[in-house]
Amino acid sequence: TFLFANLISSCISPLQNTPRIEAPAFLLAMIFQSLSFLILHSSICKNNTFIAQLISDTENLGTVGMDFPDTCSLSTGGKCTIASIVFWFMAFLSSSMGVVAEKKAEKEEEK
Repeated sequence: TFLFANLISSCISPLQNTPRIEAPAFLLAMIFQSLSFLILHSSICKNNTFIAQLISDTENLGTVGMDFPDTCSLSTGGKCTIASIVFWFMAFLSSSMGVVAEKKAEKEEEK
């Protein structure tokens, strides 16, 4: 919410001296996005009793075509998450470099 409010306020009145919080917000988004990979090392993906029960039920019922892997693996969604983490980091770097350049330009104008 703060990120969008800051982006909108900078577009409405760019001359207003407001604190820039885009870079920390992009960094937080990158951190929280990368935390989603913790699920791959949790009990949801390893030794899941629910999946074991589903496997035994499908074997008992003779259901054909249902395959439940024992562990989780990185699929298309995981690869897209890695790409988004890289893009969040690039947004963080470019935003922080832009703020530094903006402050430097303001200091040169004051002289």
